[in-house]
Amino acid sequence: MRSNLDNKESEQCLCQQKSERASSLMNTGICACIVSYNCDKTIIESAQALSEGVDQILVVDNCSSGESLSIINALEGMSRVTVYKNTRNEGIAAALNRALDYAQSRGYRFLLTMDQDSVIMQDSLTALLQAICLDEKVGAVGPRYEKKLHNTEAIESVNYLITSGSLVRISAAVKCGGYNEDLFVDCVDFDFSFRLIENGYNLLRVGKAEMRHVIGEPERSKIAGIQYYSHNPARFYTKVKNNLYVIRRHRASFPGQCLKLALSLVFEIGRVIVLENNKRQKLKFAAKGFFDGVTTFRD
Repeated sequence: MRSNLDNKESEQCLCQQKSERASSLMNTGICACIVSYNCDKTIIESAQALSEGVDQILVVDNCSSGESLSIINALEGMSRVTVYKNTRNEGIAAALNRALDYAQSRGYRFLLTMDQDSVIMQDSLTALLQAICLDEKVGAVGPRYEKKLHNTEAIESVNYLITSGSLVRISAAVKCGGYNEDLFVDCVDFDFSFRLIENGYNLLRVGKAEMRHVIGEPERSKIAGIQYYSHNPARFYTKVKNNLYVIRRHRASFPGQCLKLALSLVFEIGRVIVLENNKRQKLKFAAKGFFDGVTTFRD
């Protein structure tokens, strides 16, 4: 028991020392990954912000084209940035697994996972690093990104972290099997979070860490004075299918969260019926997503 305490104290001390000198010595043990697909220039801002607080940045591009490809090419000239270009869109989970393998093979202890449209600053990185070093059973920590989270000093235990802005303990990610590539995009974060907890790790949200985050590829619509964000039909199909997988896979361990996911699907379908113009196409994709979600994945 004393040995375990000594190890925890040693890790806390080491991480505190690393976080204090991160900007000067760049020895944080953090490899950051930005997953990109037809990005805009926000990704450059994100990489610039990260370069002050991590040892290495890996950009995994899912076959961008046009102006986005020019932006990706510009990143290759930045210090501590490595760009890997997929020849097709392999999805977020596959890109994250590539980054996980990359970081593990080079001896990094932590992987910071970022979307192309999210920006996190050095002070927030320091807060995340300090939090994940509180205990070796902390599998991942994440920043606050919602304005409703007013307590900026709190570190709270949660059962779910979004992918973007999460600082993940690499040994924990490997133990739980990495990211589920069958999910491609939606619900990758739910499934990964739940599997970390099922493998005995804790997740923390850090109030001092803040991130600017935009939901991926939304379409802003306004009907009858009501403004809302909506994904295209193909993305809606993926959302329905993957939500059903997560509900079926994790309902025993996380009944409350899975109930929320089920209710969110009902709400989304209801919103399509009431508000959207292309409801016929979206409902067709939703029905296919429901069928595939039930038949494709095994319990």
